[in-house]
Amino acid sequence: MLPIKYIHFESIDSTNNWAKLNLESCPEDCLTVITADYQTAGRGRYSKQWISQEKQNLLATYVFYLDKSTVDIVPLIQILAKATVAYLKTLNINAQIKWPNDVLVEQKKIAGILCETVQMTNKTAIIEGIGLNVNMPQDILSTIDQPATSLFSETDMTHSIDLVKEKLSKHFQIELNILF
Repeated sequence: MLPIKYIHFESIDSTNNWAKLNLESCPEDCLTVITADYQTAGRGRYSKQWISQEKQNLLATYVFYLDKSTVDIVPLIQILAKATVAYLKTLNINAQIKWPNDVLVEQKKIAGILCETVQMTNKTAIIEGIGLNVNMPQDILSTIDQPATSLFSETDMTHSIDLVKEKLSKHFQIELNILF
């Protein structure tokens, strides 16, 4: 299993953008996890804005590398989605994957995933971002343009974002190990 390297920012435009511009800080022999307390330009598919209050949600990007010949992006999106569903199950939250990149709880979005790639000489950098609603309260969730929920709404308790990051990262490691 790849060791995990964590990089954290208080504020950043986007963890995915930072990863793409700073791949030299993401070693090929590690799973690099870039997180931020707040993103000024968080986004999902089709450049759709990802809404998040400061220090309320997990805003993370996972970076790992594959040989160029093995890259098929659809299963890669599913790795993080499956890891998220597995993690939520440990909290007794029944979640489903809405293909290709959302995780839902009772038809309400709890997480969105954005997978991007950067072609290198012999490798492809896989940059997989997630926005997971952790401690977002209902009054903020109701301002989102689609039904949404959070760990807080589902469990009636506040969650440590650092602990969520660590546990989700472990589930992601397991899913990567199964696939590769």
